[in-house]
Amino acid sequence: MAEESLLEIRGLELRAGEEVLVDGVDLDLPRGGSLGLLGQSGSGKTLTALAVLGLLPPGVRRVAGTIRFDGVELSALDEAGLRPFRGGRIALVFQEAMSAFNPVLKLGRQVAEVLELHRRQIDRRGRPPEVLRLFEEVGLKEPERVARSYPHELSGGMLQRCLIAMALAGEPELLIADEPTTALDVTVQARILELVAEIRRRRGLSLLWISHDLGVVARVCGRVAVMRGGRVLEQGEVEQVLRQPAHPYTRELMAAAPRLERSG
Repeated sequence: MAEESLLEIRGLELRAGEEVLVDGVDLDLPRGGSLGLLGQSGSGKTLTALAVLGLLPPGVRRVAGTIRFDGVELSALDEAGLRPFRGGRIALVFQEAMSAFNPVLKLGRQVAEVLELHRRQIDRRGRPPEVLRLFEEVGLKEPERVARSYPHELSGGMLQRCLIAMALAGEPELLIADEPTTALDVTVQARILELVAEIRRRRGLSLLWISHDLGVVARVCGRVAVMRGGRVLEQGEVEQVLRQPAHPYTRELMAAAPRLERSG
């Protein structure tokens, strides 16, 4: 029996003026599954992910293709229609955690704002305890202190955990992670990858992970799609694609990368 797709992208084409940035991309992400979009800068992987939520940068437009999430045609929705999905059913974790937070608001308040917007069943008194629970879930020690802190008062690794907590606050079904560990050192990166993998298993989340790093994709994703020049060159199970790459470009990436080690 075929796995049920949570996210289906068919024939996606994005342009800036007459320049084609994403060309005929087809992707499937099963419910509860994990897919890595792998490619170098300019390959179209981030634009593909941003198109899911209608967050394309100015000047970039979708000229063809469909994007369906849990049977809903997202590409046909206006801003009001997309609002319940953005930060609610679909959450986005950015690469630079510092730029994702308001620098003049305490972190606890910023996470509480997501609860207010997407989980209205939690009243004003219930939000602070839920914020602390989310901070604990992502492995932050002294959650009360973190909630009282401003973004500049925390380390990069702690901020990235806060950003994951904020993404989880809306109880998403799909988590889109846009190279969230790139700016972190190797040790902190490994801990964040373990955290994301654990949370995904525990919550049953679907994960779309964007990366240029073969090793990262091999550790956190079950499936991978290799992109170059706005096109998907190859996709399938991680073991199949990364261990026995069929496309010459994938083989080039493998030859240039350190030996991959997958986490259990």
